[in-house]
Amino acid sequence: MKARLYYMDNLRAAAMLAGIFFHASLAYAAPLNDFWFITDRNDSSLLTVFAWGSHAFRMPLFFLIAGYFGRLLTEKRGVKAYLRNRLLRVGAPFLIFLPFVAAAAFGVISFSMHHVNEPSRMMLFIQERIDNPSGGVGDVGTLHLWFLYYLLFFSLIAAGLARFRNAALEKVLSKATSSVWLVAVLPLLLAPALYLAGAPTPSPDRLMVKLWPFGYFGFFFAFGWRLYGAEDYLARAGKAWPLLLAIALWCFLVYHLLLPALSYPPEPIELWRRITLAILQAYVSALATLAVLSLGRMYGDVESASVRYVADASYWLYIIHLPLVVLMQALLANLDLNVWLKFSISSVAPILIGLGAYALLVRHTPIGALLNGARTRPAAAISAARS
Repeated sequence: MKARLYYMDNLRAAAMLAGIFFHASLAYAAPLNDFWFITDRNDSSLLTVFAWGSHAFRMPLFFLIAGYFGRLLTEKRGVKAYLRNRLLRVGAPFLIFLPFVAAAAFGVISFSMHHVNEPSRMMLFIQERIDNPSGGVGDVGTLHLWFLYYLLFFSLIAAGLARFRNAALEKVLSKATSSVWLVAVLPLLLAPALYLAGAPTPSPDRLMVKLWPFGYFGFFFAFGWRLYGAEDYLARAGKAWPLLLAIALWCFLVYHLLLPALSYPPEPIELWRRITLAILQAYVSALATLAVLSLGRMYGDVESASVRYVADASYWLYIIHLPLVVLMQALLANLDLNVWLKFSISSVAPILIGLGAYALLVRHTPIGALLNGARTRPAAAISAARS
């Protein structure tokens, strides 16, 4: 195995950037914008398809890569080092940044309530909660940082299980990564969790821990953990990416056609439809994630200074982007502009602002060390290489 897997780093960065485009699309993707802070007067069916499609595999890919790197770190440095790393790089950023991100989001939403001419249903709901406050700890939101929240749980569980090696379990896991099992059987293991979550799958963005993310996102984390060292399997699976992607697209099409009209609050879905949607989404998530992983391995395993810079900055962009995206959407909401222009501004402006802030305030500061580890400046690196 190579010293550094650039395609894994690049895929992780791409998935984080895709999250910015995903959140930017929600204001313009009817009827999803009823579940978002901003409902724009302009919308696009193509952006709706993009939002649905990217939502199906973006977060599963995140957790798969996290599991892969978790196993790599455990094998190289041991369980204790892995736990320290996860507490420092996942737990600490979650605790430190959540209050600041939440305060920024609240400020942006408060501004939006006074600026936007046509408030969204979500905005009206928030205003109602402000006027009539209620609820306890279970209502406390984690916003988009729920990924870090559940990743910390998965990491703690993995660290505990890593201490106990079982030959029979390893044999079962090895069989589970065969092509036939992967395509035909393993996606079905996701269906119960997706049934509990409902369709469309919501974000588990509350402090009150839910069960279904462990059966869904936890599955991908475990699968990524198992894939470490299985480069031969990844090479074989990579050859089948056209078939995997074709099946995923077909399942996505049927899923999209069967999805009932969305309402706020959501209305109950018939039992047969809910089961079918859970199974279809299971196959879409599993097969599309593996296809994207295979494509990244074949075409994204490149070393580039610019790509590396974006990869390093992607964690920071992920943390701060949500208030910036909503702010851009709010500033554009009253303007009669082309929907694609609004979407582009809402996506690209937060990225540029985040990259600028990363260069000036984060990269070579304690914040950068917290997110990505201590960086060695070029002069120091040259000196170290000569010694």
